[in-house]
Amino acid sequence: MKPIIKILKIILSGVIVISGATAAPSSVYFLPEAKSAGVASSDQKALMFLGMDREANLKGICFVMAKRSPSIVPLVEVTANTDNASFNMHGLRPKNNDATKELVCSLGSEAGDFLTGISKSTVVNVKMNFNGEIRSYSFNTQEFGKMLTANGQPVWEKAANDYNQGVRAPIFYDKSSESP
Repeated sequence: MKPIIKILKIILSGVIVISGATAAPSSVYFLPEAKSAGVASSDQKALMFLGMDREANLKGICFVMAKRSPSIVPLVEVTANTDNASFNMHGLRPKNNDATKELVCSLGSEAGDFLTGISKSTVVNVKMNFNGEIRSYSFNTQEFGKMLTANGQPVWEKAANDYNQGVRAPIFYDKSSESP
């Protein structure tokens, strides 16, 4: 469990920098240290990113928000609507010592189905229920969805090469570069 907590801490520290970025909300953000990628919400107050295990196997989806919920309940109900489907997931809130950021991860088959939905969608609307406190975010997934297809492999390879050359998280590739 400790390695996963370490990965989550790395992700949380990377998001601090992302929250100050001025890139378009549809830009794909890479978090090479966490072997993951994500997209910011349209209001730039949340990041939706791929939940990976230690071996970089895709396990689900995670959300980091710029505001911590006062709720102490560790479960969050997550409802996500893509262009063509609706998904209900259970999110887990790992222990987080950052008083300003919130992390919610949904892993397993329901999150796997959601990832398939993202790959076929251009917009994802997410509603999270923190024990009565409702938060809603909209994500432009047009570029992010490409990461989840076979054609996304060159983008992952570019991110890995950049990481090997010393580029550290977070970085993003937009339409002006070779990769989405």
